[in-house]
Amino acid sequence: MKPIIEAFLLPPGLFVLIGVISLALCSRWTGRLLFLLNLSALYLLSTPVVGTYLMSTLERSKVVSEAEIQAFQPQVILVPLSNRNTHAPEYGGQTVGPDSLQRLRYAAYLHRRTGLPVLLSGGQTADLGPPSTELGRRVLEQEFQLSAATVETENSSGDGNARLNNPLLARIGGRRVLLATHAWHIKRASERLRAQGLAVLEAPTVITLPISDARDPKLWIPRLWALALSKRSMQERMGEAWHRLTSLLG
Repeated sequence: MKPIIEAFLLPPGLFVLIGVISLALCSRWTGRLLFLLNLSALYLLSTPVVGTYLMSTLERSKVVSEAEIQAFQPQVILVPLSNRNTHAPEYGGQTVGPDSLQRLRYAAYLHRRTGLPVLLSGGQTADLGPPSTELGRRVLEQEFQLSAATVETENSSGDGNARLNNPLLARIGGRRVLLATHAWHIKRASERLRAQGLAVLEAPTVITLPISDARDPKLWIPRLWALALSKRSMQERMGEAWHRLTSLLG
């Protein structure tokens, strides 16, 4: 009983519980209907079953194997960086955000398996300080102990997406890239790289664990982490739709 009680005394279960009570006190039928629809959406998006499903439909969940890497013969590990932590006094001011750190960690792991150089893409973000790629370089060199000669940076893109310029590709001699990024992001990132004429081998990380039994009642209790999965999947779909729209508009 304790996990169930906690689930409805902490967000988002708390908001669902308050919503049910408010619904019972609402008098106009139109207000009740609108509130019920809104409450239902919040509840469903907060459940592990729905959050996991929405994320899993985005992800490329197949882990890249040694055999695939050897057959593909990539020339560089590409890491498109994402968020940053602009207030990190314990690290001297700024550092990479959680998403970027997860990608960097996997890139360091792949480097030790393959010996390939690591290429960071991401660029400057609205004059927030050092480029994301520079922050990522510091993490790889200082915390993951990669040599300075191993890490290259590319700063032409400020939106956290994989996008490379020809001079850099010529310098590293690479047309075949091993793309290391989140499983929910890798489809959109690889499509952009292939549109530039590159050959891409996908290496997804942070893969969502699938639901084993959707009939389990515990998986229908609202959880904050499940709501975060739903939000992330919706953000990625909006980003993909926006990219397609801007492409059509030229």
